[in-house]
Amino acid sequence: MTIHAGGKGWAEFLKLLFKEGVKHDPRLEEDRILFKSTLKKNHLLDAANIMRNKLGLGGFGVTIKTVFRNLDLKPKPSHHCLTALNWRSIVTTNFDLLLEQTVTDASFVSKTYLDPDASRIINDEGSPKLLLKLHGDLHNTDNIVLSREDYAKFKNGPAEPAGVQCLNNLLQRGPCLFLGCGHRDSDVSDYIDKVALSGTTGIVGYAVVDPTGADLINTEKMLEERRITPIRLEHNQIEPWLYRLAEMSEHRSNRLVRILEDQRNAMENQQMGLMIEELKAATKDVLMEKVAEMTLDSILQTLRSNLLLKGWTDSELQKLGCCICSQHHELLKKAILNASKEPGEYASAAAKILKGLSFQALLEAVKRDRSLAEGVLTEELTKAI
Repeated sequence: MTIHAGGKGWAEFLKLLFKEGVKHDPRLEEDRILFKSTLKKNHLLDAANIMRNKLGLGGFGVTIKTVFRNLDLKPKPSHHCLTALNWRSIVTTNFDLLLEQTVTDASFVSKTYLDPDASRIINDEGSPKLLLKLHGDLHNTDNIVLSREDYAKFKNGPAEPAGVQCLNNLLQRGPCLFLGCGHRDSDVSDYIDKVALSGTTGIVGYAVVDPTGADLINTEKMLEERRITPIRLEHNQIEPWLYRLAEMSEHRSNRLVRILEDQRNAMENQQMGLMIEELKAATKDVLMEKVAEMTLDSILQTLRSNLLLKGWTDSELQKLGCCICSQHHELLKKAILNASKEPGEYASAAAKILKGLSFQALLEAVKRDRSLAEGVLTEELTKAI
């Protein structure tokens, strides 16, 4: 989720940290070769440890804050959607403040792994929802878990951190959704293993995995052994998936309703903007053909998205094209002409027509009989003329 907001992957983040660290303390330059070779081996915790040891705890913390300040991360709509959904708690290993910035009321309270209040909050039904920062956050960089030494203290300290007790509690309560979580990170996976092997019944949770990952089969096998169901989503599919999850939610707060409406408007504006840009140089006739074609394609895409949520398979979805015929193309062109005074208004006229269609009627017709859907679309477009 941090990367989605303009953040960096861990290796790139450590490179920025080293560059900024040299500015803070030029002596770090002495370790450049060691740092680069360690990073090349993908020993990220050890690479962070090199900087932590040379800069000291205070200098390391100041450098982390400076890098995040320079990145100037801002929450995306998906971050707002994530905190607006009806979770009991959210646990993150990220130490940025993106999720906190999306909540302006008292519906969420943020606690780090050291805060003894964390467990009390999840056990108190009257308390706000909990945002648990399992690796600390930018408010107190002395307690951030980033280097090898930090992880060792986190896992092998004299007492188990309060946040870890809270995580164990959450994992045992019911299904969890793991999103953007490194399932091979031992500090998280060890606790999942404890719950999965504890003898409790039922599923531990669901995990979003990248289908393009090099070790996909082994990752999915490892998750299934822990009673976690994998959900295959590429990075650019996560945000639309979150919105589909929100659309299906039975418990929609006013905030979530506003977020969904804003997202729909933003998508419509984006689609229309792209459409207008593509059509600027076209002649009047070509323009009309293109607008009609793109509008019919938009109808298909909307039907496809809704039916995908209802469990339709790819082979079933591929047959949707038969719902649209040449007659619809001609009807749509007439409707656009009737609603336009000049070619420059074609796209906005098409957008209004699209907004006025009864997709619910179309969906019901498609589910019963695709030839019936063809007739329903004909009626809808005829109304628009």
